[in-house]
Amino acid sequence: MARKLVAAAFLLALLSPSLAARAAETPLAAQPAPAQGRGAPPDRARAYYWLALAMKQGANLDAAAQARDELAPKRSPGELAEAQRMLATTAPPAGEPRWAPLLASPAAMPKQAEFCASLARVMAAATAGLETLCGKARENQEWDATETLPGTHGCAIETSKEDYASLHSYRCIVSAEADEAVASADLESLRRLVSQCVGESWHVGEIRHPESHSVFFNRERGEPSLQLTDMSFMGRHDVGLLVHPPGVAVTLKGWRAGEAINLNAPMDVKAKDEGVGNVFSAIGEALAADVFIDAEVHGRVTLERKDAPLHEVLDAVCAQAGCAWSLETGGPRPQLAMQRKKS
Repeated sequence: MARKLVAAAFLLALLSPSLAARAAETPLAAQPAPAQGRGAPPDRARAYYWLALAMKQGANLDAAAQARDELAPKRSPGELAEAQRMLATTAPPAGEPRWAPLLASPAAMPKQAEFCASLARVMAAATAGLETLCGKARENQEWDATETLPGTHGCAIETSKEDYASLHSYRCIVSAEADEAVASADLESLRRLVSQCVGESWHVGEIRHPESHSVFFNRERGEPSLQLTDMSFMGRHDVGLLVHPPGVAVTLKGWRAGEAINLNAPMDVKAKDEGVGNVFSAIGEALAADVFIDAEVHGRVTLERKDAPLHEVLDAVCAQAGCAWSLETGGPRPQLAMQRKKS
């Protein structure tokens, strides 16, 4: 199918939408001669649309990208706007066969029930750390995921070396090497689909940078979180979905912000293979404190305590991370600092 879509995109630049539609559905050798012939006016907007669609459907990315780049200088701003409109719409462009745009974003998203059921299984596995989803080993401490979300591919369990990230995360590819309009439509379709799965009790936020756009879904500490990403490089966009394990759960009991901090106050903490920066940041948040972490302190912490004195929790974290902690309470806000332990 992908090779036929590329062929359709090439033909559209030279011939007509009707021929391109047949090219995508029928092998070139089996097609009848077009009634309009080579004298028909080119439709560069639809050519651009089909090239982006071909890339989304897994075509030869180099060939599709080269064809798209060759077409780019020939199209007008109006033609580009029309192509982007077609890519973003959920209905077939005028004059195209009914099946054609159903392959494009956002209609390419899977059925809600199938996707949500699969996502629920991934979220359940993430609660336990994602180990149950590890399949065939890859390089760089990664594994093929045994659960693939419908409408995605390349799902894997990845390992992070960052001190402010969980050890493992689940990642799936939605679209790769995509056009900006395709990526934007994919991200928005995925956002709506995930929102329908998790419901209104989840908080949704987003961060935009020149080269990235991320949408976050989270509810409470101690629960898995979701992240949708659109990462761009040299004009090409990759859209993906990530599921992160619960992270650090911290509760300081019998204390309210603004009161003097009691180092004997009971604290509940649960962390599994969490970066030490994540753990200290979570404790600092529970204390409404500013956190300062020595750049030379690294490592991961696995810790579960219930009703343990605050100072014992801090000692236990530093015992695993090779650090020393201090807590200053004389300023407007408490200051929790962590430094590398001197040998």
